[in-house]
Amino acid sequence: MTLKEIEEYKDEVLQILFDVQVSIHNAKYLGTPSTENEDWVKKHGFFRHYFVQMRFILIIQLAKLFSNSGNESYSFQKFINRLDSTPLPEVNELNRNKISDQTKKKELITELRFMLEIFKGEIEVLMDLRNNFFAHGKRINKNGQEAKTEKKIPLSWKQLESLTELAFDFYNRINGAFYDGEFIFPNKSGWSPEWVVKRAAQTRNGILINSRKK
Repeated sequence: MTLKEIEEYKDEVLQILFDVQVSIHNAKYLGTPSTENEDWVKKHGFFRHYFVQMRFILIIQLAKLFSNSGNESYSFQKFINRLDSTPLPEVNELNRNKISDQTKKKELITELRFMLEIFKGEIEVLMDLRNNFFAHGKRINKNGQEAKTEKKIPLSWKQLESLTELAFDFYNRINGAFYDGEFIFPNKSGWSPEWVVKRAAQTRNGILINSRKK
């Protein structure tokens, strides 16, 4: 792989990571109790629907990264396999003294594979949800036929958050190995529904106060 190919891969993955980070942050906010008026606003149909959509986005987007399918260009596993089977990138000012020999390359590949192996169970559930419930709606067996519907195995929000953190750790391990850098997600307030919820809660509180005065 060339440094240009790695750079292009990192840029594509970063867009997905932005999506999942905003989604997990907003879901945590909507799912965490606040004031009485804010909780009342969160129960509005719009925000309840938005909360469900955050789970959908997380499963679909995370599955792109953790898929073993050869058709998924963003797959971490596909990146590892390609890195393992191709020569090291050329050394330049960006990656000098980083991954510069075959031993370091093998150590990196071993570490990346181990990171995925730790969450093997969660990843398998994630892919089952994505393939058989969220993306297609019907369970398909290995023969390509519709399988008997089984009870959906859920992923908790905590598990989805852990997979999000794993995806960022994986990205930063690549970033550190080739570019000696680390990506820290910026302030998320600009993409949060918190401002809208708080303003709506203040409006409701004002209405309640005025109604009591009458």
